[in-house]
Amino acid sequence: MPDRGENAWGSKLLLYGPGQKEHLDALTARAEAAKRDLDERAKKLMAQDAAWEKRVVQQREQGALAWHWQKPFAARSAKGANLTIYDDQEIDSNFYAAGSLKSERKRGDGLVVASGPIPDNDTYTVQIKPGPGNWTALGIDLHQDESLPGARLARGGDRFVLSEIEADLKGLKLPFVLATAIKAGEQVDGPAMAAIDGDPTTGWSGGLAEARNYMIALRFGQKLATQADSVITIRLRQESSIRRAVAGRFRLALSGAEYPWPELGDGKKQFDARKDDGPKATLNTDVDRGVPSDVLDALKVAADKRDEKQQKAVLEFFEFVRPELQEPLIQWLKADLQRTILFWSVPRVVTTEAVEPAITRILPRADWMNETTEIVQPAVPAFLGKLETGDRRATRLDLANWLVSKENPLTARAYVNRTWREFFGVGLSKSLDDLGSQGEAPVHPELLDWLAADFMQHWDMKGLVRTVVMSKAYRQSSMSTPQMDEKDPDNRLISHQSRFRVEAETVHDIALTVSGLLVDRFGGPPVRPVAPAGYLLSMNFPKRDYAESRGEDLYRRAVYTQWQRTFLHPELLNFDAPTREECTVNRVNSNTPLQALDLLNDPIFVEAARVFAQRAVASGGKNPIDWAFQRAEGRSPTAEEHRILATLYRDSLSQFKADRKAADALVSVGEAPRPANSIEIAAMTIVTRAILNLHETITRN
Repeated sequence: MPDRGENAWGSKLLLYGPGQKEHLDALTARAEAAKRDLDERAKKLMAQDAAWEKRVVQQREQGALAWHWQKPFAARSAKGANLTIYDDQEIDSNFYAAGSLKSERKRGDGLVVASGPIPDNDTYTVQIKPGPGNWTALGIDLHQDESLPGARLARGGDRFVLSEIEADLKGLKLPFVLATAIKAGEQVDGPAMAAIDGDPTTGWSGGLAEARNYMIALRFGQKLATQADSVITIRLRQESSIRRAVAGRFRLALSGAEYPWPELGDGKKQFDARKDDGPKATLNTDVDRGVPSDVLDALKVAADKRDEKQQKAVLEFFEFVRPELQEPLIQWLKADLQRTILFWSVPRVVTTEAVEPAITRILPRADWMNETTEIVQPAVPAFLGKLETGDRRATRLDLANWLVSKENPLTARAYVNRTWREFFGVGLSKSLDDLGSQGEAPVHPELLDWLAADFMQHWDMKGLVRTVVMSKAYRQSSMSTPQMDEKDPDNRLISHQSRFRVEAETVHDIALTVSGLLVDRFGGPPVRPVAPAGYLLSMNFPKRDYAESRGEDLYRRAVYTQWQRTFLHPELLNFDAPTREECTVNRVNSNTPLQALDLLNDPIFVEAARVFAQRAVASGGKNPIDWAFQRAEGRSPTAEEHRILATLYRDSLSQFKADRKAADALVSVGEAPRPANSIEIAAMTIVTRAILNLHETITRN
């Protein structure tokens, strides 16, 4: 079976849904049986035709396996992008090769370059006139370029996805029976066969490869004959759920060879081979002329001296090129495609498997090669206690048991202190990460002792929360007096309930909840809410763009927001969420003008305000302003607050009546259904946007 990268990043636990495992096992068994049948047939044919290797080498040297590059005479985008067809002229290009950025001049040779608007999805329609000839395959070569943010291949996102590739001649569809692509960098869940399976939700996808382009070979169902005036129309459908995963640069080719291979050669080898070729050298020269480089290397070795890897490469290439093996090859690839798509649709978590513990020694003067010193055994710091394991080596289970044993009250005290901070804004001791002599002494030591001792009886987290929120201390009003503020400005004595701004994730969730947009679904993969343009462009290896989620995923709780290394979502960063560069136990709240600007102008909050306005107009009856205020703040507005908001509404209504385009632009923010009465909703949006921006809205009172 082909390598799918299933063991990348370590072992994983698959979380199967109902019937998924049984279905996957059946598909796997079918694919493996098809592969065994294909291999057996191929080995018999190879034994009967020992001269085929010489023929392949001879055909390659004669150029009979080479691709014939086409120059399209027309190219258009369905969604408004500009497709430019370059002549045989030089164009600027950048690519990454041999460990450093290189710039060069590249020849166009029919290269199609997309520019202008970048739609979420697109279909490129390209027409070529190949002239007289007989063709067996269509080739599509996607070019890397440093100007493209999507892994130097796509116009956005972190990859390209060709969901379907279609071709027709004189209005008659040209069916493809087989699709093959280079494997390096190909997305494990986007194999080449997915580009011709008729399912727009799947597709051929790639990214994360260096110093090489991507090429896919599409085999026609039968040999195609063209005349001098024949026109072939090719459609590249890009309908992925990943936004802007659309190709940026590509070329088209045809081949008349008997089943040509799409591999044009190893990019690193190409770069090394042409270091002295001058500025006119191209990245994707036809080095191997239709034969994989590993197969060429294997064919140079006598058959009885090839290693297992070389034997496999030659066998798989033989299976690919022999007409007698086309049907079993197609059957295997179709079965493998079904298996691959299902396998990668199953959620998974990385797991740790038990292995033999590594030997750790005391290193004299950091001499890590010294293997004569004392072996260090696992233990807890001696001043904290001792693990009673007898002569047995301590395990992680022993450590876990010690952490919650009655001889170790530190765990309960630390957890109780952190829980107290969640409900009062500050712990009984401010030092959440250090309750020892270096930290602050608790202001109510007896309370901390009692809560910790009670918690240790049952380790009941819900019970601890219930105890805190049912207490008289928690149920106090957050209103203070000048005398209280003078004596205890930080409210460490809990004379009243604390007032503090909620954390970054909750700021986001409040806006979605109040507007009615929040999708309160538990669990699932991470999501990508709307983010500023160019958010990830400073990240390299490879360069990538941010691709927002779609539909309900835009309105999930902020805890599900995807983190890209230390690049957290700007809205979370603005409201003091940590970057995760280091462990952060205690967040510190700030109050900056950027936060107010975020609440006013971030598309997430603008859309929430707009939908909130629609709800207020629909449900608020004769007084939608009071309805909206009551829903957001939990109380009715004062007379002065109502007057200010009503004036804001009247002024905004007058402005939008005079500028209908501004109203339409405001209510079009986001993917939620747009209202028909855009002027009234736009004016009400200004009001709800102000309500969501109130200090009281994001403050825990």
